[in-house]
Amino acid sequence: YQRRVHGGLISGAVRDKSIAEFMPSADLRPACDTPGPGPFWNTFYAPLRGLALAGILWYQGESDTKRAAGYECKMSALVGAWRTIFRSRHPILPVMLTVLHPYHARRPLGNALIREQQVQVAATVANVSAVAAIDTWRAVMSHPPDKSVIAKRAAHVAACNWYLQPAEPCRGPSLQSVQVRRGHGSTNIRLQLDMSPLRLAFGITHPCVPGSPTFQVSSDEDGDPRTVWEPVRDPIVRSDLGSVELRVTGSSPQWLRYAYQNFPTCMMYSADGWPVMPFRIKLPAHTHS
Repeated sequence: YQRRVHGGLISGAVRDKSIAEFMPSADLRPACDTPGPGPFWNTFYAPLRGLALAGILWYQGESDTKRAAGYECKMSALVGAWRTIFRSRHPILPVMLTVLHPYHARRPLGNALIREQQVQVAATVANVSAVAAIDTWRAVMSHPPDKSVIAKRAAHVAACNWYLQPAEPCRGPSLQSVQVRRGHGSTNIRLQLDMSPLRLAFGITHPCVPGSPTFQVSSDEDGDPRTVWEPVRDPIVRSDLGSVELRVTGSSPQWLRYAYQNFPTCMMYSADGWPVMPFRIKLPAHTHS
């Protein structure tokens, strides 16, 4: 970006740490299930109280995949604490959350649960943006081989939300609506996204594999991620309409999830290469177009 911005970066990077170790003291957080303050709150943040920041970029989550429950509460509390102690030229201090990349973990489901909660924080907490990293993996590596992809996306998001220069897209398509038609022995699902054209590809390191289980459905009433989820094969992408059509035979699906596996091999993208974030949704009983 050709812009004169004077400032600097303050790094608080520490490897292999859970979010609980960054949590603030009790007076700055709600009743999340964690003691506080964490050692890195006092090390990184408390000494800088009152400092004016353009924004904060958070890239963390691997160490929480074994204890994914409650991550959303902790992340929301941490964002609130930052906004309490730091100043900003914005009405609300901007925060970017890098949604956890896939990697070889002992509990792959924990990866998906952390990502889901990070996306939820970005969707529900004001002026918090999500930066996609889910499509940057390589099968033989634990970390993305080229993190410049993530850095460039973060720069675009910062230009949009920190410096108010949305010269280029700074997010991927998001789910706008769901239509469901249930018949005898089959269910048709239509997903409408808010951007077109839409393409189905992997794009970063792998080709899109036909029959990939990127979309999965569950008949469980609660949509428990630990229960059996059946793959939905061969989605039909209506690129010019920004929609996807799915057909499920046999079972009566109650929930649908997208890109929930640890290493998705086929994802939805905007024409500019921004991926759709993973999601898990409750399907309506029946809708009419």
